[in-house]
Amino acid sequence: MTEEEMRREITTEFQYEQGHDLSKTENKWCDCNLFKEIEAVLGVGDKIDDLKSVYIGNTKLDRSAFLEMAKNFWYKNGYGLQVIHPELYMYTSQGTFCREEYDGAEGWRFVPFRTE
Repeated sequence: MTEEEMRREITTEFQYEQGHDLSKTENKWCDCNLFKEIEAVLGVGDKIDDLKSVYIGNTKLDRSAFLEMAKNFWYKNGYGLQVIHPELYMYTSQGTFCREEYDGAEGWRFVPFRTE
């Protein structure tokens, strides 16, 4: 999968068509970098190296290609329409990070694996 195809997959349809998330450099409209966001959430307990796999729905993405693409993926992380696909999942050895959205404000929710 090419970087452009991966961008298309992880972006909601409307946002992709509008081109709101396709900036390859930080600017006043795109204030959040997906890779930096991933580093921040994984830093809580896991590390980037502990990221085992990435899925959109049932489609597995190449982990290395996804992380490389995320380094150049800037988007507006505020209220409004959701940019990142709601079925983006990142699996680690400790649990799953899922995208969540409330009134257009998006972020990550961690669901730990059961240890019982």
